[in-house]
Amino acid sequence: MLGFILSKLNLLILVVAMFAIIAYFTFSLADVVEIQESQRLLDRLSRTSSSMVNSPSYCDSLTFNFNESLKIMGKPLFYSIRVGYQDVPQEGGEDVTFIIFSFYPTRSDRAIAAESFKTNAKVFFYSFETGSTVQVNDETDPSGWIEVEPSSVPPTNAIVVIKQVVNGEQELHFIPCLSGQTCESARSDVRFRC
Repeated sequence: MLGFILSKLNLLILVVAMFAIIAYFTFSLADVVEIQESQRLLDRLSRTSSSMVNSPSYCDSLTFNFNESLKIMGKPLFYSIRVGYQDVPQEGGEDVTFIIFSFYPTRSDRAIAAESFKTNAKVFFYSFETGSTVQVNDETDPSGWIEVEPSSVPPTNAIVVIKQVVNGEQELHFIPCLSGQTCESARSDVRFRC
C-alpha cells in the first residue's frame, strides 16, 4: 500500500514538473516572438528609409503606416515607435548621423528592439498636433525625437519621411501623423521645395 502511494506521489511530482517546464518555455517563446516581430518591423522601416536616402533622387517621400497592434501568439501587443538621431564625429571628416528607430511596448520605458542607419543628411523632426506642423529640433537644440503611437487617442499611426536636396545638401524630414488626409496636410504644412 505504501509503495502504491509513493508511486502516485512520484507521478504527481513528474506531472507538476513537466507543466512548470512547458509553461516556462511557452512564456519565454512569447517574449522571443515579440522581440523578433518588433525587430522585423523596425528592420523594414530602416531599410526602406535608408534606400530612399541613398537614392540619387533630389526629392522623394515615403509614408509608413502602422497597425494599431501586433498580434503575438493570439494576443495584441500595443506599442510605440520612437525615431531619434545621434551625430557621431568622424576622424578628419564630417559628422555622420545615425537615424535610430526604437520599439517600445505600451506602458514600458524599455525598448525591446532598435534599428539604425547612417546618413550625411541634415535631420528635421516635426510634431503634428492640433492641425499644424511644428518643428521639434532646430539649430539651437539639435536633440529631439518623435514618437508614433498607433493605439493612443488620437492615434499617430504613420510617419512621413521626406528627402530633399537643397543647395547640394541633403535634408531628411520626419513627420508623425494620422494616416490619410492628416499626413497630406502635414506634408504640405512643411512647404518642401520639391
